[in-house]
Amino acid sequence: MGLTGCNIAFYRNYVQSGAPKSPNTIEQACFKSFFAVVAMLNMRDAQLLESYNVELVNLPFAFKAATATADANNDAVGQARKDQINRADTNKPKF
Repeated sequence: MGLTGCNIAFYRNYVQSGAPKSPNTIEQACFKSFFAVVAMLNMRDAQLLESYNVELVNLPFAFKAATATADANNDAVGQARKDQINRADTNKPKF
């Protein structure tokens, strides 16, 4: 029952932006064990299927990807900060 709140639409952004800093209990449960096949059907009317999209959802894998993204972003920010400090140190006037 705890996995009924898992909605893949909310988790796609985490892969690009990084995992939430403090996930709530539903997110924690979803990240640990939510696997699904999601099918979206676009029907013009009750008789004609216009298009469809089927996705395999693996939130534990998505969580690993989101964590790797967040780590890479943090490393890049840290490196940029170090580079800025190094440039500032080389530009300091010496008396």
